[in-house]
Amino acid sequence: MTVPYRILSLLLCLLAAGPMSLPAWALARPENRVGDSFSSPLQSASADRDQTLGKSDRIKVDGKRRGVMEAIDSGSMSRTVKYDYDLLSRLTKETLTGTGPVGVVDYSQQGSDTTTGYDKVGNRRSRIAGTALQTAGLVQFTGQTFDSSDRLKTLAGYDAFASFDDNGNTLRGKLSSSVAQTANDIYDLENHLVTRTTANQTIQI
Repeated sequence: MTVPYRILSLLLCLLAAGPMSLPAWALARPENRVGDSFSSPLQSASADRDQTLGKSDRIKVDGKRRGVMEAIDSGSMSRTVKYDYDLLSRLTKETLTGTGPVGVVDYSQQGSDTTTGYDKVGNRRSRIAGTALQTAGLVQFTGQTFDSSDRLKTLAGYDAFASFDDNGNTLRGKLSSSVAQTANDIYDLENHLVTRTTANQTIQI
């Protein structure tokens, strides 16, 4: 392999200068540099997060987030959210503590109730929320079902979402007991919803 002349000249200059021309931090072993003044921003951010949430709440080895700090109403309130997962890496619980609406959101199966938890292919069937979170507007539900293509089919309090186009977009589905669609939804070429028609009005986005 032919080494370009400029690279070869640079290597010869470095060898001639000797190792003492390099800064001391560059010669230190990598494990001795972690945490010193040359630590990367990512290391500093990690340290700050560890102090806030504790070492057990760092991002897990497999990449799933274990916790996060939330600022609410421009920082006037803050809370910590911790996440739990099952052995299949599915989210099973969110625990919210601090100020503002707090409590537990549970996605796991409740005893032998097969309308809760996840189905056999990982679709989420339920969300059980604490009273304070429900009061704040978080909707609790159980009994979601899905079709053979894993598309949402039924949701407690709503009719079946049984009409889809070839791209999987929902064409028709009753939004509530009082608002029904009178025509199929219309999508653009990038599958963005652009028109929905109900008994009350036609909405164009």
